Amino acid sequence: IGNINGSFSGNDIAVIAGVSKQLNERIHVGVNMKFIHSSLESYKAQAMGADVGVLYQKPGASYAWGLVLKNIGFQFSAFANEKKPLPFDFQIGYSRRLAHLPFRFSIIGQRLYKWDVRYEDPDSAPTSNFLGNDDAQSGFSRGVDNFFRHLIFNGAFLIGRAEQFRVRFGYNHFRRKELSVSAFRSLSGFSAGIGFNIKKIKIDYGIGFYHLAGATNHLSLRLDMGRIFTKT
Repeated sequence: IGNINGSFSGNDIAVIAGVSKQLNERIHVGVNMKFIHSSLESYKAQAMGADVGVLYQKPGASYAWGLVLKNIGFQFSAFANEKKPLPFDFQIGYSRRLAHLPFRFSIIGQRLYKWDVRYEDPDSAPTSNFLGNDDAQSGFSRGVDNFFRHLIFNGAFLIGRAEQFRVRFGYNHFRRKELSVSAFRSLSGFSAGIGFNIKKIKIDYGIGFYHLAGATNHLSLRLDMGRIFTKT
């Protein structure tokens, strides 16, 4: 009835550390370890997780393949003593740089462990997408929509001989369909970013639009430890 009963706050924090190693001239492997903390009012939850990735790239080739197992881990404390698994994902990606244009594109297959990732809300009003009205869709149209929910499209303009400046953008159809609000336009599902080099440090910033309520911002610093500690 509109009475103000007080206020509370909430926050989420993820601390991630990663390392990678080149096994041979074609294969790189990498691992991320992450500690995740979430709090809402007086309730708190923590989890530990890991990402494992493999990259295959032939020397001198303009293309690469990648495989990632994301969010392998567990909760060791929960909001209401109901521990849930982390949002595991299995992804395979393909990336290629164009021969006559400083542009690289990539296509990532996500949630490959499960085919049908559509969620049908029985209480939702009819919504529409680029294939038309959801309620009026045929089985084929629903299958096409579900297929594109498994794909993430990315592109990056690479400026400079050593790619000193980078401009990126991406689109995630699954995120847009799951988090968009009917009757309101938003950038849900879209992302963008820039990156540049300062001597031996690579700095990247990205923003991902999830919902009308806000977006996530990412800032990363990459150091080539071998170059930094190499004696001259």
